[in-house]
Amino acid sequence: LIFLRDGVLLGVPYELGETQVTGRPFPIAAAQGTNESVEMIDASPGGTVAYLTRASSIERRQIVSIDSTGTVTPITQGTGSIWLLHDFDPDGRKIFLSTSSPSGVNSLGIYDRLGNFWTYREGTILRSTWDKFQEDLIVATLGQRGQSRLEGISLDDNGETRSILPDSLAQNSIPIAVSDDSQHLVLIRSNDPFSPGDLWAVSLYELEKREVLAREVSHADVTSDFKWIVYSSRETGNSEVYVQSLEDTERKFRISEAGGNHPQWIPDSFTVLYTDNNSNLMSVTIETEPEFRTVSSSARYSLQNKNLVDLPFLVDPQTSNLYFIQRQPEADTGEQVQMILNLSQDLEKRDAEAGR
Repeated sequence: LIFLRDGVLLGVPYELGETQVTGRPFPIAAAQGTNESVEMIDASPGGTVAYLTRASSIERRQIVSIDSTGTVTPITQGTGSIWLLHDFDPDGRKIFLSTSSPSGVNSLGIYDRLGNFWTYREGTILRSTWDKFQEDLIVATLGQRGQSRLEGISLDDNGETRSILPDSLAQNSIPIAVSDDSQHLVLIRSNDPFSPGDLWAVSLYELEKREVLAREVSHADVTSDFKWIVYSSRETGNSEVYVQSLEDTERKFRISEAGGNHPQWIPDSFTVLYTDNNSNLMSVTIETEPEFRTVSSSARYSLQNKNLVDLPFLVDPQTSNLYFIQRQPEADTGEQVQMILNLSQDLEKRDAEAGR
């Protein structure tokens, strides 16, 4: 079966006689930023796949900054289609992100405050976070079989990689944050990297010391001292925002009132920002001692009518402005037919390698 999910053309093994899937989804063609342009998909008996796109729906996506009043300022222009923001570097000078070129090539991108933008490594990078101790990035890359894999990559000219976890843990893991001493890692584990998963805390030097903090988690953020974590979870059915201690995991508190997604700490504070179900940017300030309590909770401003993508945002460590991805539809240039030749041969080879 061939289908689209979040702008990626995916395939999944399917047993026609038993009318059920027999494996996990895997990427066929990267198409981030173009999913809304697909009008039709078809496949020939010979294994060629064609899909029709309308150029007017092809989105270019840029980074915008939103200040405390809700004023939107463009940050990047002419850099291809940016489809996911990952993290700032420790100095707050660079942003790590995922980008797609006009030809559909996905890469890890880097943008700095001087206006420089460059792509560093090809591949569909689902998430990255900076390892201050190792001075490299911990990334999750989407593999050929639709699974994510965790590894460390150096940003020097060599681009060397290193193992972070044993294969059994490195697969299907998305990094959230690593402690300054590189001894503790928080990650999300899910068989489907595009779906919520289990939130884990792992000791990198004593792997037997690991704990599942929560279920059905889609996004999380950790304080700079690595003592508290905030996350959105659907474990009760609706997506809500929770704050939990990493030192005493029994201390867990819900702070959202009308649903919540994409929570982020304001750096060096106990204030959480998140988006609620009504597209408001919510601000919640808490105290953790002597007892946990909510000091204030209010809506800063509405995010409606700003053409923003419903994806995680970043908090600028220097200004506390928010960095979002904004859609920029291009002018209508007509319809285009995209084709993938000999796909059936590639799928037969994949099935043979998988023993199907």
